[in-house]
Amino acid sequence: MESGIGIGDLSADSPDHAGAVEPFFAERIEILRGPSTLLFGSSAIGGVVNVVDRRIPRNRSEDPWSGELLFDYNSSSEGVTGAGFLSGNLGELTVAVSFLKRDLGDYSIPGPAELHDEEEMDGEEDHHHEEEVPTGVLGNSFSKLKTGSVGVSWLPKNGSRVSLAWIGSDTQYGVPGHEHEHAAHEEDEDHDELEHEEGEESVWIDMKHTSWDLEFEHPIRGAWIETVEGRVRYVDYQHQEMEGDSLGTDFANELWEARITASYGIQDVHPGTLGSQISYVDSSADGEEALTPPSQTRDASLFILQEWVFKSMRLEAGMRGEYREIRAEDRDGYDGWASSASLGAHYQFGESWSAGLLLNRSQRHPTSTELYADGPHAATRQFELGDPDLEGETAIGIDLSLQFKSALFDLGVTAFYNDFSDYIYAAPTEDERDGLTVYQFGAVDARFHGMETQGTWHLLHSEKSYFDLGVLFDWVEADIAGSADNLPRIPPARVGLRAVYGQSFWSLRSTYRHAFAQNDTAPFETPTAAYADWSVDLSLTLPFTGSKWNLLVAGENLLDEDIRYHTSPIKDVAPLPGRHIRVSMSVVF
Repeated sequence: MESGIGIGDLSADSPDHAGAVEPFFAERIEILRGPSTLLFGSSAIGGVVNVVDRRIPRNRSEDPWSGELLFDYNSSSEGVTGAGFLSGNLGELTVAVSFLKRDLGDYSIPGPAELHDEEEMDGEEDHHHEEEVPTGVLGNSFSKLKTGSVGVSWLPKNGSRVSLAWIGSDTQYGVPGHEHEHAAHEEDEDHDELEHEEGEESVWIDMKHTSWDLEFEHPIRGAWIETVEGRVRYVDYQHQEMEGDSLGTDFANELWEARITASYGIQDVHPGTLGSQISYVDSSADGEEALTPPSQTRDASLFILQEWVFKSMRLEAGMRGEYREIRAEDRDGYDGWASSASLGAHYQFGESWSAGLLLNRSQRHPTSTELYADGPHAATRQFELGDPDLEGETAIGIDLSLQFKSALFDLGVTAFYNDFSDYIYAAPTEDERDGLTVYQFGAVDARFHGMETQGTWHLLHSEKSYFDLGVLFDWVEADIAGSADNLPRIPPARVGLRAVYGQSFWSLRSTYRHAFAQNDTAPFETPTAAYADWSVDLSLTLPFTGSKWNLLVAGENLLDEDIRYHTSPIKDVAPLPGRHIRVSMSVVF
């Protein structure tokens, strides 16, 4: 979510579709679990990541004018990023403007991109074949972005606010795995064309995302409702998948979404929120990879969240009802209700120990892709087939957590179990169409369980410096009920160590993670090898007066490992970057 509302891009439909959120402009990132997720959507079975964007000014600037400049360099792609943000007050108006430009080339990798190439080389006595295999760079992994915004807020003295913002972005990026020789990507001065030299035709994406946002909030004094907030967003999203210089598929997404909430209090200590949300999405695709027919999706929902705060316990309960209607060209439509409820409890045992319990019953509607997909998707190397008979997905889950906090040690352990009825996913099959493996959407009963642990030992904490050691662990298993088969793209267990040393103006952090091999694969899915990931970063606050200068120097994948995430559908052809450094300088004034 972006500030509590849908982004309006196509990133949820396919992993090769980039998200239209820019981290540099994030004021904060909220990770939500439990009843509070029902404020945003019934499909948030795994939780909500809500990015609160500062390009919409929601408070008056403390200074008449303030801002931030950023320069970032990444050695892996020899890429640079430059950005600026400026906010200031003009009477009762607060204005915010921003601009960012990023230019990243194809990034470096430790060895060959394709796993089968490496397997073919094993045992080869003739090194001629090895010389033919491209290594050291992941072809067609470039990325270019330009984005800007203008936001204006009226902030009268009565505490109300009305905001209007325009945000636009223009992105071009390559989709790896579609050429077997190194390709160079160059732009002309206006960045209107991409020239692809040598090798086969590459697949790249030209994405444009424009949004208009209108927000308001108004405090109400002397009534049980304390604050009313609302937001309306319009998004015009264009996405063209290019094959060399030729247009392959043209995607379009038009989104209207409106949301209104009222915050209230019971006896001044038991806060609550109730509200409504409606949305309309008009999607179309035209071209060789038009996976789904033109469709219109309408959602309408009501939700409520209530808290009860006592001395040692906090209870939270939420409910949400959501109606969805999908109409697709030349297809049977879909309509139905999804209802979700959640209950959470947090209990404090003395000063150091606390425990949490979370119970969920969540329902999720199928998407138009899951219902109507029928065509090749070269970017993920899949031929996708939907199932028009799919109904809602239901999950019943429980989370148990235990936390310990003291001056010397912090520990957090969470275990979870989710029981899915009609879990919707795309299963690989042994069939092929157009040279691609067929993935069939379907629904099965499934079980997810796992745990995550994080502990920190505060070895040294004084007025001048601090030194912490930490351990990290996470693990999840998922299987199909009544079957020996596993679900695809389930990440392996990971364990890690972290050390942090710092003083008032600098800190040094080192993190080591080991991901185990994933051999519990779904039918027709390849396993993923284990890897180690070691990173170190140095953060400095430079002693300049008048503004705050921050320097970050980070070394990532320092062991130069061949890292492939099992969750990626193109892991066998696109590893992560090899050993590289990142240098970032920012100044806040």
